[in-house]
Amino acid sequence: YAFNHEEARRSFEEAARLYESIGAELDALHVRVSAELTGPPGDQTRFETMLARAHAGGYRSMEIQLLRRSAFQHFAAGDLAMYRTRLEQASAAAEAAGDALGRRSLELDLLGEDLLIGRFEQARDRVRRVRHDRLASDQSVWLDQFEAFMLALHGDYAGALAALDQTPQRLERQGLA
Repeated sequence: YAFNHEEARRSFEEAARLYESIGAELDALHVRVSAELTGPPGDQTRFETMLARAHAGGYRSMEIQLLRRSAFQHFAAGDLAMYRTRLEQASAAAEAAGDALGRRSLELDLLGEDLLIGRFEQARDRVRRVRHDRLASDQSVWLDQFEAFMLALHGDYAGALAALDQTPQRLERQGLA
């Protein structure tokens, strides 16, 4: 199945019109911004408006998700500086909202980005910080793999294997293996 962007945009626009027809202006704006986030970055006016309204209205989860989706939109377009900026904004919003789960997910996104651009000291600090959080099983697997990559990159192959060995042990302790 091939994704048809034009068909998707028409569907988003129809949904937005339906929301407008019942007076749900914020929902209509959210749908339009969602449509814009499926393609390459363009005019950010609607996005910035939606982001400001989500923040002002106390819709913290929406604010965090918009920032994260925007980050990945920029990543797909090759704009890694804006990708990191949006991830950091989303992480700050999650921290301010007290959203520990969202913050952990964003920390892992930022950890992956740290490794991609060679910020190894920052990555090590992030691994230590995240390691103390209670992670979901998939997050633990990612963290172990990131840590193993970093250790192997610096020639610590035994440490890398030990990091990878943590995964099945942790999953077994959690009753997931």
